[in-house]
Amino acid sequence: MKVAHLAEANNLPVTSHGVHDLHVYLLAAAPNKSYLEVHGFGLERFIAAPMTLTDSDHAVAPDRPGHGIEFDWRGMAVYRV
Repeated sequence: MKVAHLAEANNLPVTSHGVHDLHVYLLAAAPNKSYLEVHGFGLERFIAAPMTLTDSDHAVAPDRPGHGIEFDWRGMAVYRV
């Protein structure tokens, strides 16, 4: 958020790169947000409530507290060693 505030002070937008299920929360809080980069890494298989996109391709940040990511531990159990 400090980087987003520094960019805002200099009239610059911020965007994301990487884990979109986490970055959607950060961009929702930044007044100078621009784009959310969305990847197809398949991580959403392990998140209990992954981020959703609207019909007009807008990301919807869940209204849970914190970073919002809750893992689906049962779904991940097959990879436990």
